[in-house]
Amino acid sequence: MDTTLFNLANLAHKLGYGWCLGTKGVNIGDDFYRSGDSWIADSRLFWPNSLCDGYMCNERLAIDYTGWTLAVKEIIYGESVIDELQPEAVHTGVEYNHRNESSSKTFEYSRTVTETIEHSRTSSWRLSNEMSFSLEFGIKKLGQASVTYRTAFDYSSSSTDSNSQMRSDTLRTSTTLTIPSRSAAKYTVMVGKTRTTIPYTAVIIAKFNVTLTGFLRWGGGFGGSSTNYHYEHRGSHDRPSVPYTFGDQSEPFYTALKRESESQATPWLWNEMTNRYPSVRHEISRLTDESQYQFTLNGKLEHVAGNKIDVIWENARLNRRSVPDESDPSTPYFDNSTFFAKVGPNDKPVDVKYPEVILVNAEPFILETFPVKPESN
Repeated sequence: MDTTLFNLANLAHKLGYGWCLGTKGVNIGDDFYRSGDSWIADSRLFWPNSLCDGYMCNERLAIDYTGWTLAVKEIIYGESVIDELQPEAVHTGVEYNHRNESSSKTFEYSRTVTETIEHSRTSSWRLSNEMSFSLEFGIKKLGQASVTYRTAFDYSSSSTDSNSQMRSDTLRTSTTLTIPSRSAAKYTVMVGKTRTTIPYTAVIIAKFNVTLTGFLRWGGGFGGSSTNYHYEHRGSHDRPSVPYTFGDQSEPFYTALKRESESQATPWLWNEMTNRYPSVRHEISRLTDESQYQFTLNGKLEHVAGNKIDVIWENARLNRRSVPDESDPSTPYFDNSTFFAKVGPNDKPVDVKYPEVILVNAEPFILETFPVKPESN
């Protein structure tokens, strides 16, 4: 809003709106105050003045910004970082050998492991809007081609967002251990995890509509030097109040202004206005430059997947209460529950380099002043 006030006030003045400055202003665009998502030319006076000068001087321009939304214009992905996380225990048990001779035990285990993706951001904005968008990225898996993922996340007040509706794999392992006579062995099933961290920089563009509210100047009549350029009201003594909105739900303000000015769309007499005020081309050019409505957000995706299952054996004591194991020494064990591979509390965060994006909006600001003649309104 701040970057558009001066140019919008000058565009409104050249279209023919009256009093495009506050009572304490000197030039067009001066002495506006902000109220919510609006800029309003201030009609308040310095004490002890009680009356302003000029026709309809209490009715001044208001610029309303409505229909705010945010959209992703471009996403640039940085170099991914792959690291191994600490294995996580998912099952434990004890194998007993109550015999007087050693015994071989074959342990088979299988578990469904679902990969997860966590999205976190390092940037934020002050608008109250929320935004949803999709991220598409590739993950290289061991022994497989790169797999492409497409997942949606919501940007809101929270800094992280998880999406667990990803691919699942069944991991299996088989191991054989010889247990000495009258002894026991404890086993722990560990799931190995791999993390792929992908940084990104997103270019976000704000979309909104602009409504100009005020009356149209008489300006000396149809051919007057400061008349309005509305095709129905040019030179009108009625000085009608004509609110006008650039943009709608399907088209933001700056796109609508560009289209209407280039196509000479009614209700404005664009050609006549431009001939009278050649400098308006600069204001329109600045207002339709999308780069000034863009900003960047940094974020990263953490993809965690299980890559293997290992079994760790440890010696255990065979006490009197130990129940003899009469099961088949090679019975497979299938865990029906699903394990979600995630970053553990002891896993260190990874440092990533976010892609650098330079938004080109380097046109210098040139102040152009317009004296206001009270009688022209």
